[in-house]
Formats: sequence, structure tokens, C-alpha cells
Amino acid sequence: MALKTYQTINNKQTSANEPVIGKNQVLNNTDGYVFQINNWKKLERFLVLGTEGGTYYVGEKKLTRDNCETVIKLIGIDGKRVVDTVIAISDAGRSSDNDPALFTLALCVSLGDLETRKYAITNLDKVARIGTHLFHFAQFVSQFRGWGKLLRKGIANWYLNKDIDKLVFQLLKYQQRDGWSHKDLIRLTHPKTTNEQMNKVFNWLVNDKPFENELINVVDSLKMETNPTTVVEAIKKFRLPMEMVPNNLFSHPEVASNLLHSVGVTALIRNLGNFSKWNVMTNENIDHIKSVLLNQDTLKKARIHPIQILTAMHIYTSGHGSKGSGEWEVNHKVSDILDKAFYLSFGAIEPTNKRILISLDVSGSMDWSESKIGKLAGMTAREASACMALVTMAVEKNCDVVGFSDTLKVLDISPRRRLDDVVSYIRTIGAYSTNCSLPVTESLKNKKSYDVFIFYTDNEFNTGNIHPFQAMQKYRKEMNIPDAKMISVGMVATGFTIADPSDPYMLDVVGFDTNTPQMMSEFIQGKI
Repeated sequence: MALKTYQTINNKQTSANEPVIGKNQVLNNTDGYVFQINNWKKLERFLVLGTEGGTYYVGEKKLTRDNCETVIKLIGIDGKRVVDTVIAISDAGRSSDNDPALFTLALCVSLGDLETRKYAITNLDKVARIGTHLFHFAQFVSQFRGWGKLLRKGIANWYLNKDIDKLVFQLLKYQQRDGWSHKDLIRLTHPKTTNEQMNKVFNWLVNDKPFENELINVVDSLKMETNPTTVVEAIKKFRLPMEMVPNNLFSHPEVASNLLHSVGVTALIRNLGNFSKWNVMTNENIDHIKSVLLNQDTLKKARIHPIQILTAMHIYTSGHGSKGSGEWEVNHKVSDILDKAFYLSFGAIEPTNKRILISLDVSGSMDWSESKIGKLAGMTAREASACMALVTMAVEKNCDVVGFSDTLKVLDISPRRRLDDVVSYIRTIGAYSTNCSLPVTESLKNKKSYDVFIFYTDNEFNTGNIHPFQAMQKYRKEMNIPDAKMISVGMVATGFTIADPSDPYMLDVVGFDTNTPQMMSEFIQGKI
């Protein structure tokens, strides 16, 4: 009997719901044992993915609180590094949602030591780049602290560091959000300057004092304008954004057509449905959309994230607004442009020419209807991971793809299929529990040779008689591929990973980080 008891302890093959002896494993949210990522990696996941919608097993509020506690710990260890991490991810546009970065910066300004607070508020404009960001930051920071001298000075400098034209533009385009306005913040912070023109701008905004500025005068005159020709002339001369144009004239063909050419890249992507509804999808205007969205440099400069394009495609191809308001006829040329822009938005990716098996977690938890990837409402982690996998498949020539849950299924997806078609296909797959080892064990069983296994998962692994890292060890030995690699792509902001952090041939990365595909390529090639 004793011999049998001792034989139950096996570090080569351990059940998913038991920890491996000698490995620092923790319970995930489904009573499976996985590895805990370090807090700096957890911060990175939070900044890229956010916690909106929570997960199937963890509510949004608890997931946010858990990440908040991690951030606070890191601020106590190295506040400057936290701020630098926030700036790096936000400024490079690696996340589709800037709110986690603004929230974390607010924590640094509120709970850091004096040096951290000063450093964070000095770099506010690198994270809060537009008025809306500033309003969100103001709301977040007010949840943790009062409006002391350091905070007031930092926000005042956000205004004072801009030249007159840029300042006026911000004040006119982003007037208020979340109960905050520029008037509120200027009254709170009392920006002081010897620049007479800037003082006049503040006086105009706060005290309604007259200020002679061409853009202010034009926008003010347009508020009651009913003549489309006058509005078109103003749009052409000043490249007015939609916020400065009377919305009762949006649907006029000339106004709408000129707006299509004047708005920024983000606004263009968000309003493709409206432009279709307003019947201005002429060949000339579609050529303009193409010239903007299929220019990789333009996408990068505008910090256009793949999720923004995926969201636009999700809404545009539905033929109606996200809340069912407004309908339009879908123009397939526009859909094709969005499809190509999605791949371009990840930047240039170097092919590895390795044998790769992409494995998508299609279990129930990945299909949680309340989950959101960034702010991608209506698309679950399961569907979004399939879209991200297509980026690697578009670059690599020798690539297979499977879906796993408690069974394994070869998936019929490829970059030759449009994103919306792939999403529709993935939605038809029904699945339940999660066995992350299946892609490796089945490849070994069928003697299929791969250099790399890439997993897209929420790391809520709880089924199977062997852990994924143990399956990889066995695969390397029996297939005589000693350096076979494994990459775990985390699709939610939990602190878990199936990749063994002590294994140099295993890597954990963040899903839907614009850096991820190239980082995976470099890891596969042995460059990192």
C-alpha cells in the first residue's frame, strides 16, 4: 500500500488539479494549478487588457481591485518604474484603452512617495494627451486624494505647456466628459502665466470674456448655421472635426463628404457606418479611406490599435450602430479595407519560417458574453484570440491551427478568410472545460513535428492528466526536438500563466498588445 502511495507523486505527469512538486504553482479560478506571473508582468497585462467586463469566474470589480492592489505594491517598490511602464505602453499605443494607464497614473500621483508623485504629475501630458484623457484622469485621481498644490500645478501645466492654437483646439473639441469640463479644471487649478494671449483664453472660457480668435469665432458662428455651403467652407479652411460642426447638418451629402476628408484617423474609423448611412461612399471617398487606413505610418502615428479596427469592422459589417441605432448598407470595399488595416496595425512582423501550431482556447470561459477585449463590446476572448492568431498566420508559411477545450478540433481559419467571417465561424464552436495540454499530447500521439506551440488562453486550465509544461518536456524528448518552444498568450488580466517561468523555452506574453506578434517572432528566433 505504501508503495502505491509513493507512486502517486510523479513530476513527469501530474493531474491538472494537483500542483507539481517543486514548482511554485497556485490555484487559478477554476481549481486548476498554474504559474503566477510576477507583479510587473501583471501590471503590463492590466495596462494592455484592462479589466472591463471581468471574466467568467471573476467579476469586473474584483478583477479591478486585484490589479489595483498589485499596482499599489509596485508603487511602493519602485514608483518611477511604474510611471515609466505606464508611459511606454500608453505613448506607443500598445493598448486600445487608455483608461488603465490613466487610472494607474492617478494611483501614482495619489499613493506614491513625493518623488513618485512629482514624476507622475510631470509626465501627465504623455499619458493624458487629449482633453477626454484629462477628464478621466481628474475623475480617477479625485477618487483617491484631495486637490493639493502638486496636483493643481500639474494639471495647470497641462494647459500652460500648449501653444495657443493647440490649446484652443482642445478646449473646443473636448469640452466635457464624466461630469468634468475644462472650465471646472481651470477654476480648480488657476493656471498662472505671463502670456497675455493665454490669460485671455482662460478668461474667455471661465468668465465669458470676449477673445478674438478665428477658430473660436468660426465655431461659435456655426452653432446656429443652417446653410450647408457655409459649413463646408469652414470645414475645408480649418479641417474641422465633427465636434465643431452642427450635427443637424451631418447628413447633408456635401457636409458629410467634406467631414470624411477632414476628420482624424480615429474619428474616420469610428464613423464609417455613419458615412455609409449618409450615402457618401463614392469611389473618391473610398480611395481616401484606403489611403488613410492602409498607410502603416499613418496608423502608427495616430496610435490606432488593432482592437479599434476590429471594433469598427464588427460594427460596420453588422449594418447598424452598436446599440441598434442607425442602419446602413454595408460597402464591401470598406470591409476589405478594414480587414487589411487590421493586419497593418500590428506593424512589420518578421517571419520565422518555423513549424508552428497555433492553439486557441475555445472553452466556455473564453466565450463569456460579458467579457470585453479592451472595449470591444460584443466580441468574446475566444473570437478575439482567433483574429489575433490570423496575424501570425498571415506571416508564417508553415502554420497549423487547432481549437482546444476538453477535446481538440482542427479549425478552418486562415488570413484568406475575412475577419468577420472568421468570427462568425468561431462562434459556432461549442465547448466547455479546458485541457491546455491537448495540443501537445495529440501532436505527440500523431507524431506531428512542431518547433513552436502558441496558446491563446485565459489560463483557466483545470482538466487533463498532465500539465502543459510537462507535456512539452515529454514532447521534446520523444520527438527529439529539444528546443521546442511554447508561448502562452494571456487574453485576460489575471495573474496566471500555463508557461513555466523557469523554462527558457517558454514565454508568457499579453494578448492584443501591438508588440506581441513581433516579440513572439523574436523569441522563436532566439533573439530574446
